[in-house]
Amino acid sequence: MFISMGELVHTLKTEDISRKSHTRLTRIRKANLVIIDDLMFMAMDQHEANLFFHLINELYDKSSIILTSNKDPKEWGTYWGNQQ
Repeated sequence: MFISMGELVHTLKTEDISRKSHTRLTRIRKANLVIIDDLMFMAMDQHEANLFFHLINELYDKSSIILTSNKDPKEWGTYWGNQQ
């Protein structure tokens, strides 16, 4: 399953109010491989970062995960509102 980070954040935020988002996340959760493109495409607020963390935590034991980013991992904290 391939999804861009922007699409994923939108889907996570609207899962409870959109049937399409709920269906898409169900497919993501069942996928053997999840590819998330352009991980640091946009800054996330704390709520969005928490939703993303919980999804990754959920997928960790069940799926292979590939993350792509053009940012150095050292910069990731600034996009998630964490300077450390």
